[in-house]
Amino acid sequence: MRAIGNDLHMDYSAVGQTTHLAARMEQLATPASIRQTAGDPAAGRGPGAGQRLGPIPVKGLTEPMEVFELVGASAVRRRLQAAVTRGLTRFVGRETRS
Repeated sequence: MRAIGNDLHMDYSAVGQTTHLAARMEQLATPASIRQTAGDPAAGRGPGAGQRLGPIPVKGLTEPMEVFELVGASAVRRRLQAAVTRGLTRFVGRETRS
């Protein structure tokens, strides 16, 4: 975030790679579609079903980004449900008590 303004009025503007990628994904999206990068926690898992579009060049970046298109909603509604879908980490060094 950065401040924009003077002594009488102050506004804030979001800056950085996150906002840059969000703007580029919005520009890449066709009407009535949603595009997201692989860095997005919801890409390909979580509450939405994502279809992999592959690496796509993004203006302002040197390397292409892995891009997904959101194609539908899933039954997953909470982060724990998404974690179970991906597979939970097993406990190590714990024993069952009788």
